[in-house]
Amino acid sequence: MTKQAINEILARWRNGQATAQEEQMVEAWYESLVASGEIELSDAQKADWKTLILQRIEASIDQEEVIAIAPVHRVHFLKRIRWVAAAVLILLVGIAYFSWFYEAAAPDKKILASAIAPGKEGAKLKLSDGRTLLIDSLADGLIAEDGDVKVYKQNGQIVYVGKTDELVYNEIVTDKGRQWSAQLPDGSTVWLNAASSLRYPLQFKGKERMVAMTGEASFNVVHNDQQPFRVQVRDQLVEDIGTEFNINAYNNEAAIVTTVIEGIASVQQGQQKVTVAAGKQASETNGALTVTEADTDKAIAWRKGLFNFDGADIRTVGRQLERWYNIEVVYEANLPNYQFGGGTYRNNNLQEVLKVLELSGVKFKLEAGGGTTVAKLIVLP
Repeated sequence: MTKQAINEILARWRNGQATAQEEQMVEAWYESLVASGEIELSDAQKADWKTLILQRIEASIDQEEVIAIAPVHRVHFLKRIRWVAAAVLILLVGIAYFSWFYEAAAPDKKILASAIAPGKEGAKLKLSDGRTLLIDSLADGLIAEDGDVKVYKQNGQIVYVGKTDELVYNEIVTDKGRQWSAQLPDGSTVWLNAASSLRYPLQFKGKERMVAMTGEASFNVVHNDQQPFRVQVRDQLVEDIGTEFNINAYNNEAAIVTTVIEGIASVQQGQQKVTVAAGKQASETNGALTVTEADTDKAIAWRKGLFNFDGADIRTVGRQLERWYNIEVVYEANLPNYQFGGGTYRNNNLQEVLKVLELSGVKFKLEAGGGTTVAKLIVLP
């Protein structure tokens, strides 16, 4: 990564156009400076910390400083490419050179894991004309106009003001390491987990309120007998009957699972249709929809800031970590049959979560990530 590329990332971050991975990189550097005491902010300064941290990072690059986040063994190799090493340590994660850093420091895996921050609130809003807004980087107020409808951000939520005679759609998308809640035009509330999306009209018209989703989402629906609320999720149609429900429909999960928290919902797939009461869940197995008892607390643990690993296998846990920490999890052959119970907080960095897994006997090692992931977690036999 060149010095110019780093400055371009900082410019995008300043303007609210950075990717989720780039945001994690810059914010991890900021947190390290605060932890080391190099930056001390008053309450007034915290309101504008972006400006301060940008100035500090840019000064580090200009002065070709090498700033370590943890004690490392400095060698001549670092001196020959000082500004590159500084850039790597500034960005912290997601760069192949980080593997050298983790091998040169001890305890190795904990240094890397502690640098991987948890996900946070954040999403993209795709407007009907193709524009994309990074919602979490925008201040409250008017953020866009979509046809005759004004789009506002108020207290962290998107609010639409105005009406349109046309059927106009918006879409909220969360990347890995991001989640978001929104209020739909009818007053219903939706929570989107990481790596998910929801497409909806700016005004519900006709005999139904239809939305489409991918990934995982929870809905608290404002019931209307005259205009049923329906969710299209791949080849299934979920309909509210006075309901709060959660739908887990990630492509890499075994089945679409709809868990009803309150009220009743119906789930239809092809010619099959089942009714799901509170405390139960519907899933598809071998082409057939079945209804079983559900652990509702487990189904919406993510919404409450928790990982609930009770009864999960290692691959189920791994998929959750991949989505929330933007890492890749791979598994070596002949793994034991790990059995998990309990869980931990989603606002912990990766190191704290791995401590929980270690208590269950999981062995692993960490390597630098490739592509868009920030690290690779290898589960060992």
